Amino acid sequence: GANLGWTADAIRIARLGVIVFCTYHGLPETAMAFASLRRAVLWSWHKRNAPVPGANVPRFTEEYAWGFAKKPGLKWDEIGSTLIDVPKLATGCCANKERAMDDSGMALHPAQKPIAVMQRLLAVVLDGMTVLDPFLGSGTTAIACYRRGIQCVGVERDKDHFDLAVSRIEAEFDRDR
Repeated sequence: GANLGWTADAIRIARLGVIVFCTYHGLPETAMAFASLRRAVLWSWHKRNAPVPGANVPRFTEEYAWGFAKKPGLKWDEIGSTLIDVPKLATGCCANKERAMDDSGMALHPAQKPIAVMQRLLAVVLDGMTVLDPFLGSGTTAIACYRRGIQCVGVERDKDHFDLAVSRIEAEFDRDR
């Protein structure tokens, strides 16, 4: 499973709550890692665009995001539905014009999330708040925050992913100029 060694720091740093992505494999472990917080929501992202499975492996068409509340202040009642569905995606994690690919058509980040998915999760964030993404990856959270008009602080230790995030965020800024 995924390394959850960072969760104690997330709980300590988070002011109001934490949102964590996981597959079905990590649902119980993630819930246990954040057991000191209240389970506010479990989103299910219906990945119509899930990749074709390998040998003797099912096609996993769901990914999950836990929302844990540390203290009151997030708008958990703004969620509307815990099902996230982005019907216009094609194949792979995010195969449309927002998917970051190299010149040969290979994805530059293996787990890039669609901006629409991040926007749904950010519905719980109040205007004026700052979001911390300790796994910035390709910068999707930062772009969704920018479009919402809320601040975002991102941390990414992989230089290639960091450079990709900076490039995507700068392109988003340039789009609005």
